[in-house]
Amino acid sequence: MFGPITGFFTAPLVGAYSDSCTSKFGRRRPFIVTGLLLTIIFSICFAAAEYAKGYQVFLGYISFVMLDITINVMQTPVRALASDLAPAHMQSTVQLMAAGFQGLGSIIGFYIQKALGPGASLLSLFSIVMAINFVVITGVCLLIKEPQHVPKENVEISFTAPFTTVVKNVFAMDAKMAVVCAVEFCSWWALFFWWTDSSTWWKLTVYGGCITVSGNDGPDSACPKGSAGDLAAQNGGSDYDSTGIYANTIQTLLSIFVGSLVLFGLLKKVKYIYSLGLGIGGVLLILLKFGPKSVGFAWIVTLAMPVAISVIQAFPFAIVGSYNKGNDGQDTGVQMGLLNLFICLPQFLVTIITNGVQISDTTGLFISGVALALGAILALFITEVDLDDVPADVEGKTKA
Repeated sequence: MFGPITGFFTAPLVGAYSDSCTSKFGRRRPFIVTGLLLTIIFSICFAAAEYAKGYQVFLGYISFVMLDITINVMQTPVRALASDLAPAHMQSTVQLMAAGFQGLGSIIGFYIQKALGPGASLLSLFSIVMAINFVVITGVCLLIKEPQHVPKENVEISFTAPFTTVVKNVFAMDAKMAVVCAVEFCSWWALFFWWTDSSTWWKLTVYGGCITVSGNDGPDSACPKGSAGDLAAQNGGSDYDSTGIYANTIQTLLSIFVGSLVLFGLLKKVKYIYSLGLGIGGVLLILLKFGPKSVGFAWIVTLAMPVAISVIQAFPFAIVGSYNKGNDGQDTGVQMGLLNLFICLPQFLVTIITNGVQISDTTGLFISGVALALGAILALFITEVDLDDVPADVEGKTKA
């Protein structure tokens, strides 16, 4: 629940302040480095919570909530920085590469955890992961040449201004931005259902298992511990976990491949590949309700979902980034915050629904499939910026 709430408040606040930041180190890098340092601190606190005798729950809870905030402090300006530095014709390539590196990060994390072994402490894992993050992110920030921002007018931002600006933008957004946000809402509604229910679907529907409830797992319970149903669910969960490395590899390679097509001019209109990716995910999730319940089909669906995930994590940010090239990127952070609102809102709604309403795993995934199919249709109505309409001086500034 805290994820969407903290994201709703943090993203527009950081986006607006970074838009107007006049630091000699640039608009985005001060926030990225601050977010990184805070993330390292609270990651270590979270991992070390088990050693805080008598305060484990308190320290773990506070650290987890703070991590939601600090990751947003870092993530929003990272997206904006990529949009700032990339010329209009490379917006999609940059965001696709970002999606690819997300998959690569998951692969690296998987092998780090595997190398440490099952008995490794959380503190060891987090220390290695944060050390890698520190080296990579600080290295990138040192290598990037981000010019000092000179605002068109001297405007002081109040604490509430970013939120009121985002709310105003929701009601005042033009048609092209409204379509992108509608697609974003449908897409993330589907993704949060998929991430919530996919493991359960593998355990219950594919493997025919049952869920053992801690404290109610005796011989008289609906799913006794060690029963055939419990063991089937364990096998289903293990098989589902093993798909992760393959899914992340597919996401990484697919993002790089499509990004290369855009970069070399072989793919001009990204809305069509955007729509196709959403459509593939939508069809597969709808088939989960009516199609075969076999392990083979479950593997096909799980390994095909990175197609939809890749386009969801890349194209909306690229399209909005290209919109902002026309005004010299002055409001990129605010617009990224607006997009984030349509990520947080479906996450909030899905969290309430899954915690408050009893729906089967296949029904939840069917709903997410319908949402993706609707998003695929809406994506066809996205207005893409004609690169010939982007002022030459703006293109030049983005390349500096």
